[in-house]
Amino acid sequence: MLDGFAGRYEALEDRGAGRRSWPTDVKLRIVRESHAPGGNGQRGGIG
Repeated sequence: MLDGFAGRYEALEDRGAGRRSWPTDVKLRIVRESHAPGGNGQRGGIG
C-alpha cells in the first residue's frame, strides 16, 4: 500500500448486540499505531 502499512487486517466475527471486548495486545497495538508518525494522533495534533 502507498501508506507503508506492512501489517495485516483481521476480520472480527459479529457477536451480536453489545460492546466488543478487545484483547489488551490489540488495544495496545491500536494506540501505538495511532501515535506513530503519520498516525491519527499526529494528524489530530495530539502526538
